[in-house]
Amino acid sequence: MVRTIIFALAVLLASVQPSIAGPFEDGLAAHERGAYTEAAKLFRQAAENGHASAQFNLGTMYYRGEELPMDHAEARRWLKMAEAQGRRADWLIPFSMFDYGLPNGDEALRWHLEAAGRGHVGAMNNLGHMYYSRFGLDFAKAKEWFRKSAEHGYAEGQFNYALHSGDNPAELERWLRKAADQGHGNAQYYLAKRYRDGNEPARDIDEALRLMRLAAEQGLHLAQVDLAAMLVSGNGIPPDYAEAAMWYRRAAEQDSVEAQFMLGLLLDEGLGVRQDHEEASAWYAKAVERDHVDAQVRLGLMYAEGRGVQQDMNKAVKLLQDAAAMRHGGANYNLAIMYAEGIGVPLDDEEAVRRLWRVRGPLQAEAQFY
Repeated sequence: MVRTIIFALAVLLASVQPSIAGPFEDGLAAHERGAYTEAAKLFRQAAENGHASAQFNLGTMYYRGEELPMDHAEARRWLKMAEAQGRRADWLIPFSMFDYGLPNGDEALRWHLEAAGRGHVGAMNNLGHMYYSRFGLDFAKAKEWFRKSAEHGYAEGQFNYALHSGDNPAELERWLRKAADQGHGNAQYYLAKRYRDGNEPARDIDEALRLMRLAAEQGLHLAQVDLAAMLVSGNGIPPDYAEAAMWYRRAAEQDSVEAQFMLGLLLDEGLGVRQDHEEASAWYAKAVERDHVDAQVRLGLMYAEGRGVQQDMNKAVKLLQDAAAMRHGGANYNLAIMYAEGIGVPLDDEEAVRRLWRVRGPLQAEAQFY
């Protein structure tokens, strides 16, 4: 998205600079097809002949390190040439400059303030971030710039201003709603959680589901996971394991560890999907790589039983011990049984008792009478 917008702007500006248009237009075409080295060479040829849009594009490529060494000093040199010809710095403000930073914070601040003064809403929003995190944590100035951006109708600014209005629930909801109505995914997600959890606004599970789906459809993995959890729990709605599995899969493919575990669980139990122990074990294994303790227990039991994986008691014991070290009640309970019966470990009644005493949670009562 960043690349497309920046270079689309440059295309529009190219029409007023016909003298060096050939290399520049060829550079745009090369960039569009992903030939970035060729694009950089062509942009440089045009830029050295004074083509402001080429200077700008070459500067942004140095900023991003796009087939060129990331070099902010060289980027600034070309961008200043473009700016001197009237190609204002606010082209860059919503995209590369704020994302990749400037070594000279005062220069970044100047460019943003100049652009904000010309009504650039992205610059106003970025100033909010800069005062919040880069220039002495001035919360009052940060909130003021977010407010200005929000009042100009900028959805990202409305979302950020809402987050800075937490002491006023009505204002928080109002600005979240404005941003959500413009399709802002994070605003939809935050507002959905408020409707799901109740208080202010009052609980409205139908509106929560509607907003959560909108956010999930935009690819927000947190929304996908929360939506799936709502569909599994059936808290106020009929459970829908099939749709939940779909959303867990989408989030799991975005590397959400909770989604990886839950997708494995649904596949393991055959809830909403065809039961598939082998695929379940693969998703558990991905979650285990991120130290998900419940996944360690489930995968450990699969290795102990040879379910979906080749039976391997050494792996089973190791996974259960790792989870038990994190005080997982189920891990300690299963290890206690294994020590009591000599399954995969030496028979050891004393160790079994020690493990039973460590059991907490739902299995605690059962462990006391084992």
